[in-house]
Amino acid sequence: MGFLETHVLNLLLLIPIAATVGLFLLPADNKSLIRLVSCAGALLTLVLSIWLFFNYDQAEAGFQFRYRTAWVPQLGIAHQVGVDGISVAMCLLTAIVYTAGGLVSCYIGSRTKDFYILLHALVAGVFGVFLSLDLFFFYFFFE
Repeated sequence: MGFLETHVLNLLLLIPIAATVGLFLLPADNKSLIRLVSCAGALLTLVLSIWLFFNYDQAEAGFQFRYRTAWVPQLGIAHQVGVDGISVAMCLLTAIVYTAGGLVSCYIGSRTKDFYILLHALVAGVFGVFLSLDLFFFYFFFE
């Protein structure tokens, strides 16, 4: 398995988080750069979601593209992600709405940076809910 097959779900989680952190570091008056970073993050997430959707094997039962790393082994908490038939479709739909929302919102005049930061944080949480296989992280992303 290649890098993308192993880490596509982690990338779907990390891209909106990285966009959120990146937007925090940008000056609020540079709206064109804020929009560029936001749209780039959304489009990259859409591309990964489309790749995930078309590489998901519908004939195979159970979770696919699983990734697990122990986080707090004493408590049984692990960063564990995976997709099944419902969550892969929900990830694609989330990416479509995320991209559409980012592109439609290009004409926001006031507090542009704040809007895009909250959009990316929201999307990171939604992807986390759909991808998480650990109850602790599911609760974290759901909240």
